[in-house]
Amino acid sequence: MAKKKSKNKGKGQQQPALSPHRFMREKARTLPIGKCYIAPPNWQESGMAHVIVTRVRPSGNLVMATFLVDTFCLGVKDAGYYENMTPSVFEEYLDNCKKGMGLEEISYNEAHNIIYGAIAFAEEGGIKPAKDFDPAGYILEEDTDDIPLIEYDFGKDGKHLLIVNPDRKEMPYYHILKKNLGDDFEFIMPYGEPVEEENYDEDEDED
Repeated sequence: MAKKKSKNKGKGQQQPALSPHRFMREKARTLPIGKCYIAPPNWQESGMAHVIVTRVRPSGNLVMATFLVDTFCLGVKDAGYYENMTPSVFEEYLDNCKKGMGLEEISYNEAHNIIYGAIAFAEEGGIKPAKDFDPAGYILEEDTDDIPLIEYDFGKDGKHLLIVNPDRKEMPYYHILKKNLGDDFEFIMPYGEPVEEENYDEDEDED
């Protein structure tokens, strides 16, 4: 009898919960797509877009991922996710976006094409998405022909335009672009400063 009780107890044990990282990689794409947004509404002029994609859990809570997309050059600069967000917290998040940048609801197909289109354009210059794209990117459908193509203009006048901020954190990308595109790209240095070729370490390409 003791052995039978032990077996029954084992059958009733719950499986351990997936870590947020594993949940995104293994479960996110199985959930129905929810609403998507972009900020600011004039992202095509500014070259910088904050794209929000959601999926809906059976509980009504949301899986949300955000992507900071540089449509002029770098593709996905940053990404993050929440695997279990309540609707009230999500609405608060949207309100903050509206106050800060303005916000526009878009279709999933628009969000998909903006994100993957910017990634493809950046990769032409040898630039990969930010490391946090994995696992946040698993909220997106796979980039296949099943997703209707929407053609957006990336770059500035057809070329990669790298904007280097005063902290010069973007400088490694200058050298990556130089290596892959030669002189076929544009860049803007802060305060018109010169490019400091000697400060570049080729190992930064791998980072």
